[in-house]
Amino acid sequence: MTYYTGMVDTVAHVPDRCYVADGYDVSHADQLTWSAGGRNLDVRYLSFEDTTGVGRVSRNVAYLFQVDGQYACDPIDVRRILANLLARYGYYAKVEMMTVLPDRDKSAKVMDDFLGSAVPEIEKVLPDWKQYQDKK
Repeated sequence: MTYYTGMVDTVAHVPDRCYVADGYDVSHADQLTWSAGGRNLDVRYLSFEDTTGVGRVSRNVAYLFQVDGQYACDPIDVRRILANLLARYGYYAKVEMMTVLPDRDKSAKVMDDFLGSAVPEIEKVLPDWKQYQDKK
C-alpha cells in the first residue's frame, strides 16, 4: 500500500507504466469486480511477460485506489476525484498486489481472497474522510 497526499499528481506509479518500463509487456489487462471487505470493489488486473530475454518470471498484478473515502481502479478517476476545487483536503492510497502464479485465474482468486482480508485492516489506517469533509 502506498499513500499520497498534498499536490494532485498524475498518478504515475501504476503497474501499467512501471512494469513496462522495467522490461515487461502486458499480455492481459482487465477490470474485474472482486468482493472484498463486504463490498464489491473494481480492480485493474494485469498479466506481464518478460521481454528482456533474461528469463524473469511472469507476473499477475492487481491494484485499486482509495481516494477521498471512495474506491477507484483507474488513475484518471483518481485525478478526477482529487480535482474537486471545493475540497480543502485530499488523499489517495494505492493498494497493489502481485503473484507469480502461472495460472491467471488461480492468481486472481488468491489476490481476491487476500484483498477481502486486507481491506478492513487497510481502512483502519486511512483517514476518516467524513471528518475531513466536514472541515470545508
